[in-house]
Amino acid sequence: MRRTSSDPGRALLTDLWHTRRTGGKDDWNKFDVPGLRGLRHTAPYFHNNSATTLEEVVDHYIEFSR
Repeated sequence: MRRTSSDPGRALLTDLWHTRRTGGKDDWNKFDVPGLRGLRHTAPYFHNNSATTLEEVVDHYIEFSR
């Protein structure tokens, strides 16, 4: 089987990419996503610290989607 992906996810780290070889389990297109608990205590936000509150983050994405 040949698979292509611009971002195969955890398969790059675990080498679990072929379901037949791994008994039906693979990490293809699976990602570790950080939790959101306590997010309000981690300000400022964005790579350049341009948002000081979560409200500014939401406003940014509302404006961005227009």
